[in-house]
Amino acid sequence: MDEFALIVGLFLVASFSALVTAYIAHMYGRPLKRWLLIGFCLPLLGIFIAIAASLREARRREDL
Repeated sequence: MDEFALIVGLFLVASFSALVTAYIAHMYGRPLKRWLLIGFCLPLLGIFIAIAASLREARRREDL
C-alpha cells in the first residue's frame, strides 16, 4: 500500500508541475502541449525552465 501511495503522490506532483509549467509558457505564447509534456517529465525543473525562457523572450522584446 505504501508503494501505491508513493506512486500516486509522484503522479500528483508531476501533474501539478505540468499544469503550472504549461500555464506559464502559454502566457508568453509558447505551445501548450509541448510545455505540458516538459512539465510532466521534468517536475519542478520544468517550471524554472519555463520562467527562464519567458524572461529571456521578454528581454529580447525590450531590446528591439
